[in-house]
Amino acid sequence: PVLGASAGSSGLALLGAAAFGDREFHRCLSASLGFAAFPIKDRYGLRYAASNTVGDAVMLCSTVLGPLRDAVKARRKP
Repeated sequence: PVLGASAGSSGLALLGAAAFGDREFHRCLSASLGFAAFPIKDRYGLRYAASNTVGDAVMLCSTVLGPLRDAVKARRKP
């Protein structure tokens, strides 16, 4: 890769940032999708031309992982 990044490593970085609560890094990685993943806005919403089913699943998981983890952690008994 010209920029020293790849879709696979970026996806795993998104998951890691979400899992460990690094919201700033997750926000920055998510913003980079607007440049590198070729976003397409149509009547169905936003999608990425450079993504596939696995990439979509990784993005979804990284989006809900942090908040979900936080909710489970909050319900845990001391």
